[in-house]
Amino acid sequence: MSIHIRAAEPDDVPTLRRLLISTVKSHCSEDYDARQIAAWIASAESPEPWARFVSEQLALVAEYDGEIAGFTSLAEGDFVYFLYVHSDFMGLGVGRHLLQTLMDVARTNGVSELYAHVSKTALGFFRRQGFERICDNHNLINGVEIVNHQMRVRLA
Repeated sequence: MSIHIRAAEPDDVPTLRRLLISTVKSHCSEDYDARQIAAWIASAESPEPWARFVSEQLALVAEYDGEIAGFTSLAEGDFVYFLYVHSDFMGLGVGRHLLQTLMDVARTNGVSELYAHVSKTALGFFRRQGFERICDNHNLINGVEIVNHQMRVRLA
C-alpha cells in the first residue's frame, strides 16, 4: 500500500467537498454538537472557498492505492487552510504525509513557522506533528459558535 501526494486539480473539488463533509459528520460529533456540525457543513458547501482552493493555495491531494484519501492546502505561504483525511484512511499515515509535504515546501520557501486553525477533533493529531496551541478561536458560522484552536509549529 502506498501514499502518493500530488497537486490538486479543479476536477478534484467535488470529491474533496464530499470527503470534508463525510469526515466532519463521521468524526467530529464527540467534539461538536449537531447544530455546529450542520453550520460547519453548510459553510463547506459554499462554492467561494473552493473556487480559491486550487487557484490561490498550494493544494495537495493524497491518493492511497489510487483512491483519494485526503487533502490539504497552504494559504499565504504559512497557513494550513485545509487538512482532511477520509475516515476509511485514518490511521494509515495519510494526514502525516500531507502535513509533512506542506512543511517541506514551506521550509524550502524560507518559511520559519506554519499556522493552523484546528478543530477540537484534530488537536491531538496536530500536537503529535509538533504544533503548539496558541489560543482558542470563537468563530460565528451561520449564526452558530464553533470553537477551534490557533496553533503553530516552528520549522527547523
